[in-house]
Amino acid sequence: MALGIPTQHCSCTNMDFNWIFSNPTNFLWVDNVIVTESMWSIITGTDALGFVEKSKQDSFSKTVRLIYSILNDVGIVKVISDKSITQEEGDNLYNKILDDIELLGDSVKEQGSRMKIGKYCYCPPALWTLYAALYLSRNNNACFMLDQSEMAFLKKVLPLKMDKQVRIASSNTAINEVLSITLPSFELWHHYLADSANKCNLCVNERKCKDEYLSVIEKQVFNLLEYRERDEIKQLCLLMDRICSDRFKEEYEIDPKDLLHEINVEKVKVQRKLNTTYKNIERWKNIVMTISAGLAMGGFFGNGTLSAIGGMGLLATNVLGANISQVEKKHRWVNLFNK
Repeated sequence: MALGIPTQHCSCTNMDFNWIFSNPTNFLWVDNVIVTESMWSIITGTDALGFVEKSKQDSFSKTVRLIYSILNDVGIVKVISDKSITQEEGDNLYNKILDDIELLGDSVKEQGSRMKIGKYCYCPPALWTLYAALYLSRNNNACFMLDQSEMAFLKKVLPLKMDKQVRIASSNTAINEVLSITLPSFELWHHYLADSANKCNLCVNERKCKDEYLSVIEKQVFNLLEYRERDEIKQLCLLMDRICSDRFKEEYEIDPKDLLHEINVEKVKVQRKLNTTYKNIERWKNIVMTISAGLAMGGFFGNGTLSAIGGMGLLATNVLGANISQVEKKHRWVNLFNK
């Protein structure tokens, strides 16, 4: 968003907040939301944000600022320097764009100051923002969201640049897809933001909606962030991150079906391990309880030595019970797939 403002490589703001509202599950697994200094100034400023109906831009801007403010307060926002892309690096990105357009050849159709590739139209500043995002994501070891037009462009150009077929998922991120399957739906929205001013003016609830939409969205954000802190969510996200790192190092994007397949394989392994662990723990627990009960009876009949040993046996029983709880807690993410 607005990556080209500091170096004047793009005079338009290119602010796209759709990724927030279309996939709120992003905030369950991302470590940080990385924002440039100039973009942060725009978000926290007073100007209108986005390209919604003009009469609703103020409400939309307040909503975006509220969400980013909460994310910043809980430590999720990370602001990076505008100098992360220098003037020279910005110029080099434009040169790469020109080379790639030439590589695409006849598939590029000129339409005035824009170009049509497939069913989407592009302009150099918009492509520059895409390339700059790729550049910053690599330098910051981060990922970023792609809209359909950006996805389509990369599907066209990457196989030509790499001289091989490159698989790119047609949906959003695989992680979001898996989370959407396993978790209840989350929403960061209020119909007041989308309804036209004319429609709202004719509604008897207009004043009520105007007074409550921010508080409703605030509750939605905190509900989402509370889910983020649950052990099973953290475990599942760590598992998905490990699978992505281990199995898909050569891929730019991961097919959700592949990720879900790997998770299901892991789930079977974990359940087998749990069954074996429970069987062993329960067997030893029963043995120790039998010994403990027998030895503890020695104390009842006045044998101090046997009584002490019996106490140790009861202690061992408690430890085994704690082991069961620890195993259950460690693999709690499996319960998400058993609903």
